[in-house]
Amino acid sequence: GTIVPNQSVIASFNMSISASAPIYSAVTFNYSVTSGSVSKFMNNIQSIACVSNMSGTGSKSNPYLIRNLCDLQTMSKNLNLTTCYALVNDIDALDTLDWNSGAGFMPIGNYTKPFCGKFDGRGYNISNLFINRPAPDYVGLFGRLASTGSVTNISLTNASITGRQNVGGIAGYSYGSVSRVSLLDVNITGEQNVGGIVGDSYGSVFNSSATGKVSGSSSLI
Repeated sequence: GTIVPNQSVIASFNMSISASAPIYSAVTFNYSVTSGSVSKFMNNIQSIACVSNMSGTGSKSNPYLIRNLCDLQTMSKNLNLTTCYALVNDIDALDTLDWNSGAGFMPIGNYTKPFCGKFDGRGYNISNLFINRPAPDYVGLFGRLASTGSVTNISLTNASITGRQNVGGIAGYSYGSVSRVSLLDVNITGEQNVGGIVGDSYGSVFNSSATGKVSGSSSLI
């Protein structure tokens, strides 16, 4: 039948996707929606079936190039988090508001698989990033940075990030390096070890700033 935008839909189907990207090559899933707008339905599909074709090799001299929100999210699905990445333009992450049934963007790296590579924002901006994961720890654009991990030359504006412990705008937890980052009008919420830039850091943070609201019960930065 005809699907009318912004009207409720009932749908279920199977989908198989293949890609030639070096990050991951195939996604197969079942997905069903019982209610909600078509736009939310499609945003959830995008968050599940995001397939990237980044150029580059992941080396320091030839990093994977991130051009869009799908490329950015694909980093969290990469089983090898030791490679190098670089932004090539600004990214509006507004669609993450409807991703993953309201949980939003999946942080890059976690406790067991931290980000060990290099991320260079090249001075570009990510706006409207949404993460709503009040139960998990290690929540931020990057969940956890290892000692070899680094994030530099990037700005976040109007981000809304919620986690439990170790929650930050750039990284929830870091043993690595964060430099030359700027966060404007961010809202970071958690329970313990919550910070505008990094929730809990045993690494370095320099030449960086953040404005906005940080909320939690203890250990706020």
